[in-house]
Amino acid sequence: EAVARSVTGLTAVVGFVDRRDDIYNAAAILSEGQVAGVYHKTHLPNYGVFDEFRYFQVGRLSPLVQIGEARIGLSICEDIWYPEGPVVDQALAGGAEVIINISSSPYHAGKRHLRERMLATRAADNTAIIAYNNLVGGQDELIFDGDSLVFDETGELLARGLQFEEDLIVVDLDLDAVFRRRLHDPRRRQLEVEAESEE
Repeated sequence: EAVARSVTGLTAVVGFVDRRDDIYNAAAILSEGQVAGVYHKTHLPNYGVFDEFRYFQVGRLSPLVQIGEARIGLSICEDIWYPEGPVVDQALAGGAEVIINISSSPYHAGKRHLRERMLATRAADNTAIIAYNNLVGGQDELIFDGDSLVFDETGELLARGLQFEEDLIVVDLDLDAVFRRRLHDPRRRQLEVEAESEE
């Protein structure tokens, strides 16, 4: 809330630990001095150097936030690696044109290309713009390589941040292109029909 009061004239996404009935690995979207929405991470890794499941509760909702003309979905790190999950709920079922993913994804040889292919696939499969924002720097034995990426709704790379350096990327997004491409995808219509039949 304190950070949100300082956010005017732009929109910011801030990672934090959200304390509710338990604690959650969370991201807040801040706009015009307000907390516009909060997302709780749903896929908590518990392998290798990751130990999130030990500390955090699993998020169960995939909220959307309307900022201007854009419907935005948030996700955190591991959430975007799964073909089924919050990205599908937000983009395909919820209609988000833009998915913002904040990550602390550590570097290892070959991961850059694997990550890029995965994000391009996630964007194309969900007909959504994916803005992947990765941490830069070191923490104990972990190195975070930045290399943030923005893909359009076809999986085409629009922009890439520097690797191993902090960077600011400015990208114009074509929300109308997302709408036009979705007109040729019957999956959203099918989901609406299924939802109506369940009611």
